[in-house]
Amino acid sequence: MGQTLFFAAVGSGLGVLAWGQYSSPALALLLPLLWVMAPGRMQAFVLTLTYHLAVVRFLPPYAGTWFESLAVGIFIWLGLGILSALAWTLFWPSRKRPWMTPVAVFLALLVTIVSPVALVMPGHPIMGLGFLWQAGGWVAVTAFLLLTPTLAYALVHKVPPVIRKTPGVQWVALLLLATVVGLGGKKLDGDDATRGRVAGRIGTVHTQWGGFPTDDTESVQRVMKMGTMVASLAGGSDGFDTVIFPETIIGRYEPGIHAIIKKEILSSSAITGQTVIMGAEIETDAGRFQNAAIIFRPDGSSSYISARQTTPVANWRPWDSKAHYPADWLGTSTANVQRGVRARIMLCSEEYMPIMHLLSEAREEQQMVIAMANRWASHNDLSTTVQSGHTEGMALLFGRNWLRAENKPKK
Repeated sequence: MGQTLFFAAVGSGLGVLAWGQYSSPALALLLPLLWVMAPGRMQAFVLTLTYHLAVVRFLPPYAGTWFESLAVGIFIWLGLGILSALAWTLFWPSRKRPWMTPVAVFLALLVTIVSPVALVMPGHPIMGLGFLWQAGGWVAVTAFLLLTPTLAYALVHKVPPVIRKTPGVQWVALLLLATVVGLGGKKLDGDDATRGRVAGRIGTVHTQWGGFPTDDTESVQRVMKMGTMVASLAGGSDGFDTVIFPETIIGRYEPGIHAIIKKEILSSSAITGQTVIMGAEIETDAGRFQNAAIIFRPDGSSSYISARQTTPVANWRPWDSKAHYPADWLGTSTANVQRGVRARIMLCSEEYMPIMHLLSEAREEQQMVIAMANRWASHNDLSTTVQSGHTEGMALLFGRNWLRAENKPKK
């Protein structure tokens, strides 16, 4: 019991230290090493369970507000942690066969990145890699997947017996490594109001408009406010040529709302030469929707990028014939957002999923990353810091500028 409680404390401590207002997510890279240090499968399970729960420690009231039940929010939070921990525990290697350690670590890292478990796993170690190795790109990804198993093997099996038998020596070594990584990794700064807001003449608008528009009147009022904002950001040395609004900010995109958008925004943005990007829900078939980023360009052309994966249960509901947002992991994720600039657009929970970032990097040309989020159900700023930190980490890893537009609860 004592060992289990110890690993519970280590897991939760790592989650808090790696993903906080002033933390360095590079510390998440230590998770696989701590995992192989667990003396048994139960301790490995508890370690990863408490780590992932700590990463999204803000989730119970967040999901509780969304589903109008704190009990449901707690259930979702615990379920997310349990599924994430089970994925790690499945590969936990026994020390009786040393050769299994690097194989198990490699498989655990790979499967948790590319399999469906990525849907519910926040704080994957690879998300911290960019904070330590900026612009490392695919070289850094390859090194991470190969060197982590090697280091794990050396930590468990190649430490001289006289040292291994000395209580606490391996833990002291890990603590020193954590100190180096923590001090050397780039930090999150949850208090920086400019973080992820502007890149050149492309900028984002943060709003505090609350949940989905309750009716057409509210959708129209939002579009009118957006038109005023776009016009105020035109021209001048500090103006925006591309203005980005948050996820689903106008609600459902329908012919009637398009006429208002054209009148209040596009008629003037065509003159000022601005591109405007806004989030909306698009109904593609009866009971089938897309969470989309619609791009309106000054030449009159437009296109949209759909979320390749929406949040399970809340949006991704294949069992529901009335309200389901289908997934398409291989769908297009990039669009031209300015002359000569193509961006990867990440929507909602895609930010947490390393596979979505990596698929885009592998398959599509891009110069920057744009995230669009709707945090209307959370009053905790930590949710912004953690979720945006995932996007920031992957952008840093591939040396890309990143921007993020977010909608928050009403004032």
